[in-house]
Amino acid sequence: TAISNPHAHIIFDSPSGRMEFKRGVDSLPTQPKEIKPHLHGVELGVLTRMLRETKARTLVSFLTTEFTKVGRKTAKEICSKAEIEEGRKPKGLKDEGIRRLIEVVKDVKLLKPPTNCLSPLGDEKVREGLRKELNPEWTESITRPPEVYRGWPFQVEVGLAYGGSITDSKVMRFANRVPLLYQQGDCAITKAVTGVDWRRYGLNGKGVPEEPLAMFVHLVSVWVPFTSESKEAVASYPVIIKEIKLALQECARKLGF
Repeated sequence: TAISNPHAHIIFDSPSGRMEFKRGVDSLPTQPKEIKPHLHGVELGVLTRMLRETKARTLVSFLTTEFTKVGRKTAKEICSKAEIEEGRKPKGLKDEGIRRLIEVVKDVKLLKPPTNCLSPLGDEKVREGLRKELNPEWTESITRPPEVYRGWPFQVEVGLAYGGSITDSKVMRFANRVPLLYQQGDCAITKAVTGVDWRRYGLNGKGVPEEPLAMFVHLVSVWVPFTSESKEAVASYPVIIKEIKLALQECARKLGF
């Protein structure tokens, strides 16, 4: 937690004594902006609830006002393909019509959602968090450009720390700055790490390097796809694994072995 929140001064009073983690940076991460949901990410139950609660009087108005990146032309196209009248009252739409909407939306081309709803740490804060807690010999970090899965924007940050006080290899998984401590084997982050051929970068070991290398992987998203309600592992969406691998590889190229 102290690594993923280098701007925070954390004091923990435990039965064995007080632990203090001083802040490493004085600036806060960028404040995220609130956005409306994206049609490509909405599920049947959520759409049904939104239709029942909306103040919009027509289906076209509902689509353009309740969702991001949906213009009037696109809304009319969706209604046409779903064979639903544009002026239909949203609250009067039956289950069959809602299901048709969900199916039609999958094939309608929509603009990607805005990404100012994300709040990544940034390269320097990642490096500073690793330095102050792990005291490594070398650090590097990468913040990937925002991407989208199922209509939800996300961003991947990776930091590598080598040597110094680090004595073995470790993978540190985070989602929205919260550490993921369990179900490591089921996590997309672990699969991405083990999917990298570390020998190309001068490291030994299969899956995870044998060298004293700490790997910090941070997934930032408005909706993290956890594998279960316990929120202990990230689901294995191909685009998420791809982004994590690219970030790891980009960092590893700078190791210089």
